[in-house]
Amino acid sequence: MDVELYFSDTTEAVDPDNWSTCYTYRRDLGYPFSAMGKAPFAAWDIENNRRLNICIVEDANAGSANRLWDMGWAYDEDTGTWAFASNGGREYIFIMNSDYQPDSTQHPEYTTKSILNDGEEFDVLYAIWPGARGTHPYLEDKFTMQIFASNVNTPEDVFTFSTAGMEPKTSQADLEADVEKITVYPNPYYAFNPQEPDRFTRFVNFYHLPVRTKSIIRIFDLSGVLVRKLEKLESDNTQFMRWDLRNEADLPVASGIYIAHIEMPDIGKEKVLKIFIVQPAQILRYY
Repeated sequence: MDVELYFSDTTEAVDPDNWSTCYTYRRDLGYPFSAMGKAPFAAWDIENNRRLNICIVEDANAGSANRLWDMGWAYDEDTGTWAFASNGGREYIFIMNSDYQPDSTQHPEYTTKSILNDGEEFDVLYAIWPGARGTHPYLEDKFTMQIFASNVNTPEDVFTFSTAGMEPKTSQADLEADVEKITVYPNPYYAFNPQEPDRFTRFVNFYHLPVRTKSIIRIFDLSGVLVRKLEKLESDNTQFMRWDLRNEADLPVASGIYIAHIEMPDIGKEKVLKIFIVQPAQILRYY
């Protein structure tokens, strides 16, 4: 369960929504329930928008047992300021998996059991052992803290998805936008394509060709000689076309620079690309 804590930056009288009535326990007495106390933050179950109960642990031997989550900060009545106790404090936080109810009678198990010694009987979601850092004053500023559950998948977990109802975009504007994205991969082709299944299969792919649109790809060498003609039909719903790096005679093309002229007569668009090919040493499959 994902939880968010909202910390207040002022008193309960000023900001009552972000203060919580909490269950307090005394570490110095063996962790029994002490009384209902106060904490300057609210805990919420993010997914279900459910406010949660809070428990805190204090220790009179290391700070104060004032039934207030104050991280060992003490109020100096003479100066009217807060200061952190030199010996620190123990203000453990427990976020419970129960609906927030600021009334001790609603959860008798919280008041009759020890939160540490009988912890298995408590519905604790998260336990936090915070520590002070620096000398910033108590409740200096409001902030939120999110705790995201680590949901580990197991062999029993099954995930399904469906693309039913998904249709390619075929409006003129969408098709023209795809024309701007047309590219070749890999380019340059340095004797290798990570998609190639073996050393005898060489190719590059044209991407983002408009769907359901005729595309004629003419590949020329730098002297203007037509090397290969490829065609994607209107019935083809994909956006891809493969060139196997062979010419019209089904022979491997030489290393060099090639020009690909892509004509899309259905939408009145053209695209020109340069393709850099570096062929590997040729290996005969049969000899």
